[in-house]
Amino acid sequence: MMRSLLFVLVFGIANSVHAALVVSTQSLADLVYYPTFSAPAEVISANDAALSAELSARIVKINVEVGDRVKQGDSLVNLDCRTYESQLATQKAVLSELRSQRPLLSDQYERAKTLNKRGNLGDDALQQRETALTSLDARIDVQNRQIELAGIATENCSLVAPFDGVIAARMAQLGALAAPGMPLLQLVQTDGAELEAKVVPGKGVAESKVWFESNGQSFAVELRAKLPIIDRRERTQTYRFIFTEATPEIGATGRLTWTANQPHVSSELLVRRKVDGEWKLGLLLEEQGVAQFVVVDGAIEGQPAAVDLPKGSQVITEGRLLAVEGEAVEVR
Repeated sequence: MMRSLLFVLVFGIANSVHAALVVSTQSLADLVYYPTFSAPAEVISANDAALSAELSARIVKINVEVGDRVKQGDSLVNLDCRTYESQLATQKAVLSELRSQRPLLSDQYERAKTLNKRGNLGDDALQQRETALTSLDARIDVQNRQIELAGIATENCSLVAPFDGVIAARMAQLGALAAPGMPLLQLVQTDGAELEAKVVPGKGVAESKVWFESNGQSFAVELRAKLPIIDRRERTQTYRFIFTEATPEIGATGRLTWTANQPHVSSELLVRRKVDGEWKLGLLLEEQGVAQFVVVDGAIEGQPAAVDLPKGSQVITEGRLLAVEGEAVEVR
């Protein structure tokens, strides 16, 4: 009796070892979906500049206030320019004096050349006349540069708008002394705003339809550029988008949203198996009663993964954790 029981036990264990694993499967077409992703985004101005003084002068007039819209070339702040205008007039007077000397030195040089050819004047005297004329011409050229610099200084007495925009802040105070580099106004360009988003690489933003959601509103955007740089700390990549229809206010924050254009499977279906000595993530498929492990490239633990497999593939759902590559399985 004991021998018979032992035989039955051994026989049962042997059968259980070689019996096929019972699993459940589903068609890949029933499991895939197209997930929606999002990333933080902010509306960025094309130009946001702190306009500064370029010379030292007292502020005599402020032509704008915060919130005013201005056009390129508009005068925003006027400085006391009397000192620089006086310097410009002085430089012009010096130039006039130098130019008045040139006819005389030119005539002296021409007479000296004539006398030198006749042998009535030595080469040294001729060279002196030529040097005097050349030196005067150099001084005239330098003086022209001085006048140019003085002219630039007088132009800088008026701070003008470099582009169309809105005055976002006013730091200038009437009667205060402006210094070079001292910010006077903050000018923000409202036209040509862009959307900046930081996205985890490999999410397929460039190939998908994207939009921006902020304060319950949706805005259509189009990819303009992707920076070829990945932030080492955040592990994100910066994308820039342009608005194709309405544009939200500068500084608005929200979410860049897009729907994947590739079918994805849930992270719960992914299993880890060793392939060529390395652990890989993938799916276990049932093919003619045998478990087959298929690596899913780019899959990340705990995240949906894009798949490129025939929609009719049979994915092992229940029993996938126990199934082994190449071993027989029995579909329930």
